[in-house]
Amino acid sequence: LLLSSIMHKDMPKLVNYQFYALLFIYVVIKGLNTESQYAFAFGAYLIYFLFDENTSKKNKIFNISVILILLTFFTGKRLVTILSYVFIIGYIVLRKYKKTTNRKLKFATILTALFVYVYIYMVHNGLYDTLISKYHIIVSGREGLNAYFQNYYNISLKFIGHGAGWTYNVIESSWFSNLHNDLLMVYMDIGFYGLFLWIMSFTKWWKNIENHKKKLLLFFIFLYTIGNYMTDNILIYINYWISIYLIFFSIAKSNNQYK
Repeated sequence: LLLSSIMHKDMPKLVNYQFYALLFIYVVIKGLNTESQYAFAFGAYLIYFLFDENTSKKNKIFNISVILILLTFFTGKRLVTILSYVFIIGYIVLRKYKKTTNRKLKFATILTALFVYVYIYMVHNGLYDTLISKYHIIVSGREGLNAYFQNYYNISLKFIGHGAGWTYNVIESSWFSNLHNDLLMVYMDIGFYGLFLWIMSFTKWWKNIENHKKKLLLFFIFLYTIGNYMTDNILIYINYWISIYLIFFSIAKSNNQYK
């Protein structure tokens, strides 16, 4: 599907077809099931459809309206909805300023990586769970998952990780099915430096995009992805990544860049 999408002459239509396919599966086959992985893809599509210049106005209005209704009333993913709205507002504000450059976005990505380290530090020291408890934030039975791994890692430059796939091997012998924290999982697997390199690898998404608005749009989709990494296991959601890369190829296609 991804290979055919690269060669497709009308990427915006293909993105629409993929969105409608997910919409059909979620509404008809899954029966509007709450706590669904499809919510993450819908959030990314919301950001894309709002600012994509190649989607027709009629399709935009329909797609955005449907996504807003699903995210607000059916999917049960409050964080996805909040992240979508926050990054939409951020994009609206920042795209009006000076031209976005790779250097600026690289610096912003480094700041994002630093935020991730602070977040993992809070998780490791129990500050994250304390805040959840203090403000009565509903986390759908995920309390205690972070504490389960507390003795398996430390916040240090010397921590090199246990190896790719290690966390899933531990989970298989535990009482829960997923950690619901991809950032912590990646940190435990590939360590302090590995996590940084992994985050910085996302800069390739927009490195060769010339249009600064499209460059900024991809950066905010990256931030949206990082936000979801914090509280879920979207690395294993194939529907999310098919949607994300179709969106990327659509933007890259209009920019005639694939490097």
